[in-house]
Amino acid sequence: ILHCDLSPGNIIIFLRWGLLINWDLSKLVDTVGPRQMTCTSTWQFMSMALLYDQQAPHTFVDDLESSLFILLWTAL
Repeated sequence: ILHCDLSPGNIIIFLRWGLLINWDLSKLVDTVGPRQMTCTSTWQFMSMALLYDQQAPHTFVDDLESSLFILLWTAL
């Protein structure tokens, strides 16, 4: 499952754990058949590949890159 809209507003932090919310834009990854993988996301945390080519397929690498941007934004 790809979340497709990772942003600080979609992460809830509790005392000892966190929770990823707002799965309404998520996509189920099916490796068997054809799929439409374009996703809408918060542009400030969108991967560079998706910013340059909006027709590019959204992959788990894009969600990982978004996670890195969230970590950097939160740390600053």
